[in-house]
Amino acid sequence: HLSLRRQRQMCIRDRPTPPRDEKIARWLAHSEIRAVVERYFYGLDARDAQALSACFTPDAYYEANTGGGRRIVFEGAEAIGTTLARLIGRFEASLHQGSNPAITVEGDSAQVDVFAIARMVHVPVDGQKVVFVRGLRYRDELVLHDGEWKIGRRIHQALWQYDADAIEPHVPPAPGIG
Repeated sequence: HLSLRRQRQMCIRDRPTPPRDEKIARWLAHSEIRAVVERYFYGLDARDAQALSACFTPDAYYEANTGGGRRIVFEGAEAIGTTLARLIGRFEASLHQGSNPAITVEGDSAQVDVFAIARMVHVPVDGQKVVFVRGLRYRDELVLHDGEWKIGRRIHQALWQYDADAIEPHVPPAPGIG
């Protein structure tokens, strides 16, 4: 009778090890794909239409399920970038933070599933700032396009949300410092 630990060691040892070049290529693809996801979040918060457009293929499809049964679709890298920059520009400020993406690469295509938190400061007509805090999920299909990973299809889904009154940023004074 083999111990469970010994069985695991044998499984790992008997598993074929991919060649070093294949491991490096996989690591590089994962790194480049993560960079696309990070550039997307940066482009949103910087309201940078060009940075956003650069994340997508020329014929990309973007579907946003924003909550309440509302679904909007954009097509093409330029339209996606300019529309998203315009939409996020309605907010005084925003901050998008992604979780660790699940990435599966198969040749020149990849599947990415990433959860995120978005915080967006809205100033309604009554003047009281409100922060929308949303849980999001992005399901992406990426392809190598002209040697760079680009999003060819993105499904954006709002999962949950809460709103809170915003206050002006402040730090309590430190003793002995002006």
